[in-house]
Amino acid sequence: MAKANRSTSSKIDDDFALKMYRKIRRAPALLTKEQVSDCEKTATQRDWVRRATWCLLTMSGKELIDKIKNDREAAVGCAMAYRAMSDYKKNLDEIARFVGCAEVRMMIALAGREDMQAVLSEAKLSEAKLSEAKV
Repeated sequence: MAKANRSTSSKIDDDFALKMYRKIRRAPALLTKEQVSDCEKTATQRDWVRRATWCLLTMSGKELIDKIKNDREAAVGCAMAYRAMSDYKKNLDEIARFVGCAEVRMMIALAGREDMQAVLSEAKLSEAKLSEAKV
């Protein structure tokens, strides 16, 4: 396992890190490929809620109220988005928990490399190159 960049590394911290590494190493996959496919399908089906949210947030309060008051079709569309937003938020919360879990697993797995810091530095450089290429 990679050594932490600490001047005073405690045995307790090292033992805990090794224990977590071994625990993750024994851990089964958290999702099946079918479950991931279902999650992706659900996310795609709810994509309209995200787009509606951004659209509504570009309107001032007055614009939104006037639009809903004067345009029944817009009012029904907003009502649909409103009704779907609660489930959408729950879905985003679930995704955030999965991302957090994946982040911890990844951190522990990377800590198993002696060259972890070099790998992280290389990843950072690759991210910068990708960002430059998008500009």
